Amino acid sequence: MVAAPLRAIGFPEIPPGVRALTPADREALTQVAALRRAGLGDDDLVNVTRTASLAMARIADAVTAESTVWANVMGATDESSSEHVDPLATFDSLLSYLSRRQLLAAVLWRTAATGDDLDWPNLAVGFADIVGYTELSQQLPGDDIAALVGRFDSVTSDVVADGGGRTVKMIGDAVLFTAETSAGACEIALTLSARLHADRDAGFPGIRVGLAWGPVLARFGDVYGPVVNLASRLVAAARPGTVLVGAEIAAFVSDDERFATRPLRARRLKGL
Repeated sequence: MVAAPLRAIGFPEIPPGVRALTPADREALTQVAALRRAGLGDDDLVNVTRTASLAMARIADAVTAESTVWANVMGATDESSSEHVDPLATFDSLLSYLSRRQLLAAVLWRTAATGDDLDWPNLAVGFADIVGYTELSQQLPGDDIAALVGRFDSVTSDVVADGGGRTVKMIGDAVLFTAETSAGACEIALTLSARLHADRDAGFPGIRVGLAWGPVLARFGDVYGPVVNLASRLVAAARPGTVLVGAEIAAFVSDDERFATRPLRARRLKGL
């Protein structure tokens, strides 16, 4: 059971007799074996390892994407003591803290989840995407595209967190998020739209949002199921600057004075 964890970490298949592992790699495999002895099943172990490795690959890419950023980190010093800072050790410590913080958040989230099956909690699922991104990406210089997406990522992350939601993932020009209540999801969607609409004078094209409610399969940091598909189709059908919601969410917030909804004519959504 060595090959599967190695592939999950990201190693290619190692031919028999080839010495390819460092002492750190062997220590990691020792830790994997300890987790197996503690009762973590082989399939779950491989899936968790793969998910963690993919997340770490994204972190590494984000840190090293700009050579000047990484150079600054490598040359960092503690100004209060004038001593050289070990950036890798400091970064490892930060990652350890972040992983524990996210584990706590995940436990609390599952504790608060509603529904009979914790693997299928009832959630509001939202998609938001940048209006006209495909055309813009063909017209704008690379630096402008990076600034556009960076602004979108920054605002969506802040707004979703402030609204008590969870950013599931960024998908190019779109964000997938969840919220525990329909009202919370609507607040997030409207705040996102307002914040980014205010940036239109600075060249931001605006966004559109789709929201749906229902049971969602939550596994390995992602969400799946018909409700996710519906939210994806709703955002594709939404007009720029609007929030298009499914019937369940519209019913939930119908008596909430903070929101105003109006029905649209029936239409068939692609793939549903």
